[in-house]
Amino acid sequence: MKIRRQISKNAKISENGKYAVIGTGIGTIDVINNDGTEISFRGEGPSESRLELLDNNGNVLWEKKFVEGRCPNFMDCIIAQNGIVAVIIGKGIEIGEDILHAYNTNGDEILVYPKKIGEAYPGGAGDMRISPNGRYLAVQVGFLYPTASKKVFFDLQSGSLWKADKPYVVYEITNEGQAKVDYYDADKKKLSATETIDFKKYLEE
Repeated sequence: MKIRRQISKNAKISENGKYAVIGTGIGTIDVINNDGTEISFRGEGPSESRLELLDNNGNVLWEKKFVEGRCPNFMDCIIAQNGIVAVIIGKGIEIGEDILHAYNTNGDEILVYPKKIGEAYPGGAGDMRISPNGRYLAVQVGFLYPTASKKVFFDLQSGSLWKADKPYVVYEITNEGQAKVDYYDADKKKLSATETIDFKKYLEE
């Protein structure tokens, strides 16, 4: 019997070059029996994701393994200049089972969202932006369904968040809790002008 696995890797470096995060996903694709018959798992086979944070001397500061759910998968990752890491882990092949985690340089989990898989928005999550100091984070949820797509802004220090009422595209987040954005106006059927929003005043616990 042979087991065929797929390994995927992704790496990000902080803008100041002080930190690097490496993600590895290992998934079982199928099993080939001795008689040549093949059993395909279609993304539901045993798998795991591993995440490592390194400093610019090559020291591993921490390592995390994600094995919950049917098919954990390293989906998206972003790293701030101070080494704070945010990562989206896919919990299964069904849309809407992505979970967001954030860690500091000690490996302490400072955010998990949503806390339960059933609370996730349909359509998955991705397209993250983080402030240079690692305090503020923006994540798009429900991106596969335009009518359900929203931007969620987080204050990783206080744990507060804001689910924006417009489908913002975020280009940049500042250390002061402001974001450079635009969005598609469905009523006017055109892209809005680029603007800066002070989203921190909308954050709630």
